[in-house]
Amino acid sequence: MAQKFSEKPKIEPSDLNTNLNTQTINVVETAQLQLKQQRSRWKRFGTGAIAGIVLVSGLATVAIRRSTTDRSNTLDSSIVTSALPVEVVRVDLVNSYEVSQSYTGEIEAPRTSNLSFERSGLVVSLFVNEGDSIEAGTPIAQLDTSRLDSQRLELIAQKAQATARLQELEAGPRTEDIATAQAVLAQETAILQELQAGPRRETIDTARANVRNIEERLQLAQLQANRRERLYRGGAVSREQFDEAATAADALQAELNAARRQLDELLTGTRVEQIDAQAARVDAARSQLDELLTGTRIEQIDAQAAIVQQIDAQIASLDIERRKSSIDAPFSGTVSVRYLDEGTVVGEGESIVRLVENTRPEVRVGVPTDVAAMLNVGERHRVNVGDRTYSADIRSILPEVDAATRTQTVILQLETPATIEIAPGVVARLELTQTQSIEGFWLPTAALVRADRGLWACYVPIEAETPASESVYRIERRVVEVIHEQGDLVFVRGTLQSGEVVVSNRTQRLVPGQLVALNF
Repeated sequence: MAQKFSEKPKIEPSDLNTNLNTQTINVVETAQLQLKQQRSRWKRFGTGAIAGIVLVSGLATVAIRRSTTDRSNTLDSSIVTSALPVEVVRVDLVNSYEVSQSYTGEIEAPRTSNLSFERSGLVVSLFVNEGDSIEAGTPIAQLDTSRLDSQRLELIAQKAQATARLQELEAGPRTEDIATAQAVLAQETAILQELQAGPRRETIDTARANVRNIEERLQLAQLQANRRERLYRGGAVSREQFDEAATAADALQAELNAARRQLDELLTGTRVEQIDAQAARVDAARSQLDELLTGTRIEQIDAQAAIVQQIDAQIASLDIERRKSSIDAPFSGTVSVRYLDEGTVVGEGESIVRLVENTRPEVRVGVPTDVAAMLNVGERHRVNVGDRTYSADIRSILPEVDAATRTQTVILQLETPATIEIAPGVVARLELTQTQSIEGFWLPTAALVRADRGLWACYVPIEAETPASESVYRIERRVVEVIHEQGDLVFVRGTLQSGEVVVSNRTQRLVPGQLVALNF
């Protein structure tokens, strides 16, 4: 870049200029003419006039010297006064320059989704509101699944029963099972006979004795509970001891109620429906025993296995329906829109919320194809959004060229801190800096003047040929070619030399060969 020239160059004085030499010669010629005239008079007037001639000659010589000195001093002062004061800058040769270009694009969310249920139903819960930032997997909405839950519990119970039956069939009847079935049949038959015969006097007496025994125990337990209560109120026993006495009394009361009902049934006698129910139990026990004695058939095992598989399929189908009754966030983002509230009956595919991913916003920018060819995936560049500058990595460069703009789309991912500052839809500008490898010099724009054939020129001060003043220089024009413009600077190449100084102002008033005075 150009710098202010701060060194004062030294100028060695040279000979007087042409005008000064001409005027000095004129004075000498005038003195010589007067000397010839005096010689002529000397011949006529004799040696007496020689002294006068010598005197005139000496006076002429003094006059010549005095005239020359006065003229030189006057000319030096005139040169310094007429020199145009200018400012200069020093230029240095550089091997390259950078070009910055800006391309306009738009902030976009990497992913945007309108979330909905895969089945219809009543919305019972919405766990998010507009503007909430949520992580992937966060529950968003829930449909009513009470009917599905009830059906699933029922199927689980059926499966347990069917599985147990299948295991029993596969194992076949065991001796223990046969003995148990025989014992059950005998027991159920005895109960049926007892019911048919009616209650015996001994049974009724036993029931009465049982009731009296329980009543006595209950009275004792109530006395203990009352005593514990008084002690508890007085702080003599703990709450736990008081509760134990009260619980024992309540248990005896329940036992007494059951004994009284049993005694009442014995006194009333056996009802017909009780006999019929017991007869049914006897028949069931006899059938079970007969089946065990006969053995299990292979068809029964296959049929029972099919029942278990069918129940499994029904449970799996219900589980799928239950999963379709809830919505979880498929990715981390922000809830942009909430379309409805709880209590709404929705249909399959009806939008519930709109989720926008903002973990790393993307910038979509169209650039010329030649610029896109110089970019690479993974490179980091600067992106301006408003008055803020962010870093962004190139994620992809789309291969197709837009038919309208003739540009290729470059997609960049912004740095993480931008997630809380930038919303999708905001205008962004991609700043690209390219290095051009070429030698040249940086000059102020004001240092240029127009030259021939589309070129430009600048003025370089060089040492003047007169010793009038060390601060006076003569202007020389150098032709340059403008390569690049950047603000009030231009990058040029031409006949300049590294380390030279260039006039940076008043160039419109300069011509080659003009004298200038440098302001340091």
